[in-house]
Amino acid sequence: MKRTVCKIVVLLLLLSISLLTFSSCMSHIEDTNGEDDHSLCSLTDEDMVDGGSYLQQGSTRSEINGKVKIRINKFSGVNTIESIRIRGEAKKLTLTATVESGNFRLFIVKDGEIFADLKADGTQDSVTFSDNGEYHLRIAGESAHIEIAYEIE
Repeated sequence: MKRTVCKIVVLLLLLSISLLTFSSCMSHIEDTNGEDDHSLCSLTDEDMVDGGSYLQQGSTRSEINGKVKIRINKFSGVNTIESIRIRGEAKKLTLTATVESGNFRLFIVKDGEIFADLKADGTQDSVTFSDNGEYHLRIAGESAHIEIAYEIE
């Protein structure tokens, strides 16, 4: 019995150390081009197409009657926030995005390529999807504080 308890304690200690080591490696990407320039500095088009990892703090997402609102206090990396599948019938994405701080890009990926870049300046933007396939609405950020509201019709 004592031997089993000792093994469990050792495993828990090893797990704790592993988690601390892993979490210390994750950090936000620094905004190095100033407060007024929201263009990305570190993330490349290849990073954005590949997707990958992200870190976010203080986020909310709500959906009411097909209208989605996302607010993230601090975001770094690349994340898919919506996938849109088209099979014969066209759909339209309408959105408004605002960057309050940091660097940010809002875009759509289809077939391993950037299909469209979307505005992130607080004005409304829209894209119509008519070709069959799967489209991925993605965000890329470097310490970005963002708000996004969108709907797909």
